[in-house]
Amino acid sequence: VTPARTYLEACDIDEAHVDRTFVTMVAQAFLSNRGANLPDVRDSKALCDIARNMRIYMEKVQKMTQWKNEGGRMVFLKARVADIGQYAEMVSTRQHVHGLTREDFWELWEVVVSDGH
Repeated sequence: VTPARTYLEACDIDEAHVDRTFVTMVAQAFLSNRGANLPDVRDSKALCDIARNMRIYMEKVQKMTQWKNEGGRMVFLKARVADIGQYAEMVSTRQHVHGLTREDFWELWEVVVSDGH
């Protein structure tokens, strides 16, 4: 007996409904995490709506990750072409390096170490 088989038996999940049961569990977890009211996820329209919302959410996460990466790259490239005065201005913009975002700090750091300083 595999652990998965034992789990299905313990939860009284019919093997014919495994996919639908797990999709329902994921949908409920997604909605619960977002503080949304839980619709009847056995309803096919509710599942379609949840799937659409999950796609929109995942696209947003992907876009935010892309923007974060591109923003870090821009900081790196600006610092790379800056003279010492401009670089000092970038570092001291927020009064101290602790005021920089984590990404900006490490991009500025990378410029320094890539130049051998």
